[in-house]
Amino acid sequence: MNVVFIDDEEVILGLLKEIFLDFFAEAEFFSDENEAIDFIVQKKDHIDLVVCDFKMKNLDGIKVLKTLRERRVETKFILFSAFIDNKIEKEIKNLKNVYLCHKPDVEGLERLIKTEII
Repeated sequence: MNVVFIDDEEVILGLLKEIFLDFFAEAEFFSDENEAIDFIVQKKDHIDLVVCDFKMKNLDGIKVLKTLRERRVETKFILFSAFIDNKIEKEIKNLKNVYLCHKPDVEGLERLIKTEII
């Protein structure tokens, strides 16, 4: 499984790297959402999952998701954030292949990936 992680917090990105680097066949880690989008679009046929923070510098996680969908990237997407509220949940509730996980629950993220994604 090939996964892309996007989070503008280097500490969180480092933690995700430490936990998931050996778990997946290929894993890429981005602190810049625009670089991540470009990479994902280029490799869209080879990316199985995107794990993305919600609150970031340039784009929020929903905008990243919408940009990917506009560019015909239909890969599974996990919004991993401490800032998930009812409005966000409603906005993505009916979207295909989109999941929510609350930060900093990395164990919950790992469980979600193992039970729902793989």
